[in-house]
Amino acid sequence: MKEIGQIISIDDGMALVRFERSSACQKCGACMMTQSQKEMLLNTENTLGASEGEWVQVDIESPVIIRASLISYIFPLLMLIAGLVAGYFLNEAVHIFANSEIAACILGILFVAGAYFGIRLSEPKLRKNRGFAPKMIALVDAPDREIKTCEVTQTMEKPSEED
Repeated sequence: MKEIGQIISIDDGMALVRFERSSACQKCGACMMTQSQKEMLLNTENTLGASEGEWVQVDIESPVIIRASLISYIFPLLMLIAGLVAGYFLNEAVHIFANSEIAACILGILFVAGAYFGIRLSEPKLRKNRGFAPKMIALVDAPDREIKTCEVTQTMEKPSEED
């Protein structure tokens, strides 16, 4: 997925890039933005030596998006299922609660909480992994033409010179 955005700040070799949300991104919901939010901010390594105010093209590879989605959504779902099954059968064996479904729900919730806690603990390590990082791939002129983003064409207007 390639996006074009404007650098709004640079700090310690990292560029904060602002993107307009494309129509494909609005339908995705992965970033948990509301429908009314029009901009996204992304922190990426300034590999091109770009300056504040310049426009850049940033690439986030599809396999990276899929791996991140698996970690964020599928892993906790699998942990929920494992917790439900473990709680049900554990309660059947030792009869902690009168109802096995209650034990299944409690253990399921605990497993999901543990999954999110584990993801949160591994976040610093994942941030250092360059495989998950979006890559700045090109300096571009301020877009005043149709550009291809997220397999959907959108138009971005050139910012006025008054700003």
